[in-house]
Amino acid sequence: LPYRSGRWGVAAGDVAGKATAAALYGSLAIGILRGHVVAHPCEPAEMLELMNGYLRKPRIDNRFMALAFALYDPKSKVLTVANAGFPRPRLVRGGRVEEICVDGVPLGILPAIRYEDKKLALQVGDVVAFCSDGIHECMDKQEQEFGDARVEALLAELAGGSADEIAQGL
Repeated sequence: LPYRSGRWGVAAGDVAGKATAAALYGSLAIGILRGHVVAHPCEPAEMLELMNGYLRKPRIDNRFMALAFALYDPKSKVLTVANAGFPRPRLVRGGRVEEICVDGVPLGILPAIRYEDKKLALQVGDVVAFCSDGIHECMDKQEQEFGDARVEALLAELAGGSADEIAQGL
């Protein structure tokens, strides 16, 4: 999502539930996010707080959304990340993978939740991966979850590839 001053917003989310109801809730959240980026581009933590308030208004039972929202400033090479219940993003740097410790309550559950911004000074060649729990929980033929360790090992193996190669590799 284009932001002011050449910055870019990035969102990765997952709606609780399945089928039409979940798709509609996800569409509502995307519309709120896109509209707010145009009308009131703000830092990620503030954006999540605003979205939480909007998603609580319809009072839809058993609906919530996990969402990580980040802003990247290519001039300073700083990525600012906030998280509302989405799995922690991973930073891949120099072949090593580490969790970005940023957590929060999913959107639409509780009123007046506060979120925190985490700032990362990125370097040339760094990769930040946002993976939904659907990747971690995917089962293989032996009915074993793919899991965090395998996600991280694969990210380390794919380091240096393009974004498309990393996404396809996962």
